[in-house]
Amino acid sequence: MLLVKKIKVNSLHTFEKFVELMETLPGSYEVAISSCDGEEGILFCGNKIIRKAACKDLSGMNALGQILSWDGINFNIRKVAACPEQDIYVPINYLLKVLREKTGAGIF
Repeated sequence: MLLVKKIKVNSLHTFEKFVELMETLPGSYEVAISSCDGEEGILFCGNKIIRKAACKDLSGMNALGQILSWDGINFNIRKVAACPEQDIYVPINYLLKVLREKTGAGIF
């Protein structure tokens, strides 16, 4: 499978660029995520929607919430033939809303 992009996110500006990229990608793709603390998670996205999230023993919105709580995250994006069975339906731009709230709270 083709690696689309590898991105290190360490600022709101970089994260905004990442979300812009994700919103322009056609088809389905997998986003492997790792934190600076070594935590790992995965998102499956398609048509500007996060359709599946997983990390540790969590899935769906619980996993997405856990992933969004991490600081200093890295993303590896790659195209996939199709997303696995959907367990959430979250617009990708939701990620910006959450990060802006973290930034306003001085967390990011």
